[in-house]
Amino acid sequence: MRPDPVARSSPASRSSVLLTICLIETLERYGSYLIAALLPLFLNEHERWPAGLALRLVGYYLALGYAGGVAGGFLADRWLGYRGATRVGAVLLGVGAALLSSGHPGTLYPGLALLVLGSSSFKPALSAWLGSLYAPGDPERSTGFAWLYFTANVGALLAPFVGGFLRTHYSWPVALGTTTGAFGLVLLVVVVGQGARPRPDPLVADELPATPATAVAAARPQAGRPSWQALLVLLFIVMLFSVAYGQSGGALLFFARDHVDRRVLGWVIPPDFFASIPAALVLILTALQQVVWRTLLRRRRVPTPTTTLLWGMLASSVAFGLLAAVAAAYRGESSAPLPPPLLGALWIVAALTLLTVGEVLVVPVAMALISQFAPAGQGALAQGLLSAALALGLALAGEAGRFLEQWGAPSFFAATAAVPLLGAVLLGIVAPRWEAPPSATRPPAG
Repeated sequence: MRPDPVARSSPASRSSVLLTICLIETLERYGSYLIAALLPLFLNEHERWPAGLALRLVGYYLALGYAGGVAGGFLADRWLGYRGATRVGAVLLGVGAALLSSGHPGTLYPGLALLVLGSSSFKPALSAWLGSLYAPGDPERSTGFAWLYFTANVGALLAPFVGGFLRTHYSWPVALGTTTGAFGLVLLVVVVGQGARPRPDPLVADELPATPATAVAAARPQAGRPSWQALLVLLFIVMLFSVAYGQSGGALLFFARDHVDRRVLGWVIPPDFFASIPAALVLILTALQQVVWRTLLRRRRVPTPTTTLLWGMLASSVAFGLLAAVAAAYRGESSAPLPPPLLGALWIVAALTLLTVGEVLVVPVAMALISQFAPAGQGALAQGLLSAALALGLALAGEAGRFLEQWGAPSFFAATAAVPLLGAVLLGIVAPRWEAPPSATRPPAG
């Protein structure tokens, strides 16, 4: 069965569908992030689990949600279709959240299992749905995925605050119950959004009116032709980014806790405060990126997706290179916190800002390229593989984190900086081939 045939859409129709998809993403990310943020505390405080066991279960839960996207994407491509898979995913997520928030004995594991299945079905299908709106080589593809990533972080930013307020002022069932409502709204918007399918544009490419976007697309070689080889290389590069980025929630926080003087005007900044910075920065930097991108587009100087990806990998490398240099200069390997002003909280904020710049430039652009590299009829599977690559990178990041104490902060952060730098070098090697015109890579006829 060929799901969801791709139809070129008019700009107005595509904007309507993009808005629908972004609303769906915001609601789903709110529900999923709230569960992820509260689940360790829920297991420890409400279910009386030991903290270590709770963290272990949450780790498996999150990893399965990412890795399951491969199977979910395969089902979406072969049988369910992109919209059908998002509907199935929303139903599974809603039922799983309802079981989890009910608090009845025996509902924990079934609830988590349904949440994993729902996430596995939902994530790749929604990304593939968005990718199907754009024709090959359309420069607006990266913009669409950038706004999808922006709205995902809106949900991620709101969820911990709302969940924490509701659980402390009301109860665990009330806090978790809001996720059931969010997933229910997801299903409603998906069903209503069926009427917002992109309408086929009767004009062929040569008849489209001249706009800055079409002019840039016409002037540039068509990058990202479908290829499993290019797809796998890109997935490896994304995995390398994820290995480095995963340290922002692990080794970097331990470094901030143990080696950084966090006193500001008599107030000590909690180390977990730094974990909330990237989500807020994503919202600011994505909006700024789009302003810059539109300006470059009007001047017909918009960078290629691979160039954007390259800058993102380099920004991530510089972030950890900065930490390595500062830690080495101020004895960061010492077990005692460093005195001000040698290494203050601003160094951590600066590194997180650079790392978030890398995130904004890498993740949505990678999603856009994945949708373009995916062979016909396998867009959701490709997005599922992207989730698996991110999950593998985060798992490797967790395994690598134990070397922080063994190597010392300067050596550990220098090694971490080398990981995305390796990805940047690899990207520099393969990018010219990805962006070469067809005539440069195919032998002449006859």
